Amino acid sequence: MGTGITKDGSRGKKMVVPPPPPSSSTSDTSNSSRDLESTIIRNTDISWTIEGQVEHKIAWVDLINEEMIRLLQAKNTSGRKRPNDNHHHKHPPKTLPKLIFLTHSFGAHLVQQLLTLRADLLTQTQTIIHLMPFIRFDPPPSQTKIISRIAQSPHLAIPFIQTLSRIASRLPPNLLDRCVEPAISGVGDRKLAIELARQPAFARNWLELGLREVREVPKAHDHATLRLIGNHCDTAMLFVGGPDIWAPNFHLEELLEYQRRGIIPSNINMEYNEKLLHDFVVHEEMIPPAIDFVLSAVLKEPSRRKDGSGLISRL
Repeated sequence: MGTGITKDGSRGKKMVVPPPPPSSSTSDTSNSSRDLESTIIRNTDISWTIEGQVEHKIAWVDLINEEMIRLLQAKNTSGRKRPNDNHHHKHPPKTLPKLIFLTHSFGAHLVQQLLTLRADLLTQTQTIIHLMPFIRFDPPPSQTKIISRIAQSPHLAIPFIQTLSRIASRLPPNLLDRCVEPAISGVGDRKLAIELARQPAFARNWLELGLREVREVPKAHDHATLRLIGNHCDTAMLFVGGPDIWAPNFHLEELLEYQRRGIIPSNINMEYNEKLLHDFVVHEEMIPPAIDFVLSAVLKEPSRRKDGSGLISRL
């Protein structure tokens, strides 16, 4: 995905991307270059869809595998090229390293879709770690009605938020800093949040995909996908307090019940930490427990305390 400014406002699907600066080697042709278009128009119809985001992630993983293949070939003393090297996405070399996917929120849904589309990447995967997995949209009824109504009206919601962003861009930064300080303690974190809030293009891009997520994420757990993935690798899920409307605690309780009934695999390990929040990354004191959870999942450390099937309690 690229960044830039949408050409046609909230309903536009074009993004204006500045061209790269000319290098010194092109100085002789600078005059003729000025006659060309000064911007590149990129179509973002696919980028702002869930399918487009999944394809973006697949392309990135393929790029990593291609680089690994080149490194492995460079170390091959025989110098002979295997016939399947140009088609590694169908027949990945056995020497490729195992993959560990670390997701947060909606990223969990994207990785699940990615692995169901690409059996070779699923086979290559060792562990999946979901932090606050937004894989099912089913918050409490009062919140569902409000969020769903907004998601079904992007033509109204996006211009409204863009208007607020334009207003914020005209306000003094120190005033915005005082308004944000109660919610975000870190000075650097507040500065970043304010910079983003003052960009109408970011508001549109963020809402365009965000509202699609709410509209398209299933309202029930996808048991078939969980079983398919569980046949190949382990999954660790971290649920937190808040309450978290994107990955609420009752989703964890239902998954544990499905696990006890044998509907989903036993190698899905779930943890609940009521002291963490969905936006833990902007709370400095919440980052170490999240890192500890990730490291434990990667290193496969045995839990010190267990409370029920698959539930590791750290309350």
